[in-house]
Amino acid sequence: MKKQERVRGWIPLVGIVISLAGIFTQPAGAAPAEVPRYQAVWVDAFHEGFKTPEQTKQLIEWARRNNVNALFIEVRKAGDAYYPSKIEPVAHDISPAGYDPLADLIAQAHDTRAGRSRIEIHAWLIVYRVGTSQASLPSGHVARLHPEWLSKTFRGGREDEGSIFLDPGVPDVLSHTDRVVADLVSRYGLDGVHFDRIRYPGKDWGYNPIAVSRFRDRVRRLFRPRPDDPEWSEFRRRQVSFMLRRLYITAKSYRPSIKVSAATIAFDECYPDFRQSRAFGDVFQDWPRWVLADLLDLNCPMIYKRDHVPEQAEQYRRWLDFLALHRGSALAIAGQGSYLNAPSGSLRQISLALQRPAISGVCLFSYAQLAREGDRGEMLADLLRDRYFRRGVPTPNIPSAERKGLGWVAGTATVGGKSDYIEVTLSTDPPRTTHTDGSGFFAFMSVPKGDYQVSVSLSRGKKALESVSVVPGRVRWMRLVQ
Repeated sequence: MKKQERVRGWIPLVGIVISLAGIFTQPAGAAPAEVPRYQAVWVDAFHEGFKTPEQTKQLIEWARRNNVNALFIEVRKAGDAYYPSKIEPVAHDISPAGYDPLADLIAQAHDTRAGRSRIEIHAWLIVYRVGTSQASLPSGHVARLHPEWLSKTFRGGREDEGSIFLDPGVPDVLSHTDRVVADLVSRYGLDGVHFDRIRYPGKDWGYNPIAVSRFRDRVRRLFRPRPDDPEWSEFRRRQVSFMLRRLYITAKSYRPSIKVSAATIAFDECYPDFRQSRAFGDVFQDWPRWVLADLLDLNCPMIYKRDHVPEQAEQYRRWLDFLALHRGSALAIAGQGSYLNAPSGSLRQISLALQRPAISGVCLFSYAQLAREGDRGEMLADLLRDRYFRRGVPTPNIPSAERKGLGWVAGTATVGGKSDYIEVTLSTDPPRTTHTDGSGFFAFMSVPKGDYQVSVSLSRGKKALESVSVVPGRVRWMRLVQ
């Protein structure tokens, strides 16, 4: 989600009275109160919300008053941390010094004494965007410590609308982000971890010299690829998917019950063939493959469309249909852009999502707009509470991997001193094959309980074998060196 998108599209207040006329004749379309679903809201760190004890208290009280059962809290905005991170600098706008917003949020949201409703807290992390410019970054920031990890465009540009990015094709970027997630999940009783901007800024990006060198070594080319090169595009797509795979396994290794989710892309038109979409072709995010590969527990496409623009209203409906048909193993949650719409438009979009049984709720962007007193956001919150966000509705239960008899196999592989894109095979029936990322990491998802052989290919058709026993609900780690 781009900062500038958060302030665009405000409809003049003069249109609100007219647009509200349709609310009272519209069918409710809400699911029965007893059906679990997400009644969720994104809480961004560009506005007030949880940066002081007073803001945190107000946020939790607001969520309970409006029957919100999950909050997606932006704890990593741009390579910083809204908690006392051991890896990255703490955000400058937390007050007082030493205040831990995340710990306070979890304590208050999980407090069910005196009949209080429990609210899920999901830690929302911006993955690759790490700031505006290197000159304005604090000491200890990843982009200051490692400028060699930053992404570049085909023509050498380093910024997109004022933002700078870590490059998905740099192996050390995976390792750094993995440490951030490990530190976060191991120390906090989170319900979920939520990844945003887990994509490239655009098809001209990814030209960090380390990433380009890795690609050329793989395809045995001398020249730098052009932005629309199919092999180069698939290489970049894999880097994003490899990052999600690693972060998923790390989160599950510390807290098997944690829910891993992503804010995925639903730009512009929706096509039956996802390969025609901008998500696939421009920013290299293949989320339908992610849900089929068990890399997500929740999928939250950001279907940010203006309901009062007919073309966008139709796009919203088509994306909902696509989401319902391509859930894979993940719960499907519709990301709704309330900031773009009058209350009547948001209600129509929320109603359309909740009418589809295959969609397990909605997540609204954002709290900063919904909680603004005397504004259309506050009006929408009141209407939602009365019509759609029911009191006492729990979030959907996701059967645990342990209950399903499934576990994970993960580790690192090195063959002949090399670890990049090593083929690794697991002796399931039929055998499953994957590849290591640039750091040598590999993983097999949703593996049934049992004993297996893990193999890597050596020279002259030989294979090296290692045994592994999969335990339901656990990650079994391996280190393969040949």
